[in-house]
Amino acid sequence: MITFIIKHEGIEHSISIENKETVFELKEKIRQHYEVSSKYIDIDFKLDKPIRTLGMFNFEPGVIPRTFDRYSFDRFNIDERTIHAEFKEVEGYTHKIVKKVCQSQGSYRPPSGIIKSGDVVEGPTFDIASQDDFPSL
Repeated sequence: MITFIIKHEGIEHSISIENKETVFELKEKIRQHYEVSSKYIDIDFKLDKPIRTLGMFNFEPGVIPRTFDRYSFDRFNIDERTIHAEFKEVEGYTHKIVKKVCQSQGSYRPPSGIIKSGDVVEGPTFDIASQDDFPSL
C-alpha cells in the first residue's frame, strides 16, 4: 500500500492505493476527490531525492511524464512509502488509450488480400553482364 499526500490550494488529502494500480488510476482518484473540472491532470511529486532500484523505473521528483500513465506502481519500488505531491490541471489534453497488440503464435503471415496462396511473386531481374546493374569496381 502506497500513501500519497496530495496538496492543492492549501488543502491536503491522503490517498492510499495498491501497488498494482496505475499512475492514471491515481490521477483519476485525485480528480474525483478534488472535483477537478479538467479531464486530465499532471502530478508533481515532491521528493528530496530520486528513488532508484536496479531493474525498475526511477521515481524522480517533479512532474511524472504522461507516458508512465499506463504503468503500475509495482514497477517503481515505492511500496510502503508516503509521498507528498501536488497536481496541476491540464486543459486541451486527452488521454490516449494504448491497446496491446495480440500476437499470434506461429509463422509470419502477410496482411490478407495482398498475397494469396499459389500466387507467383516476381522479383527484380538483373543481367549479370550489364554494366548498369553491376558496375566495375
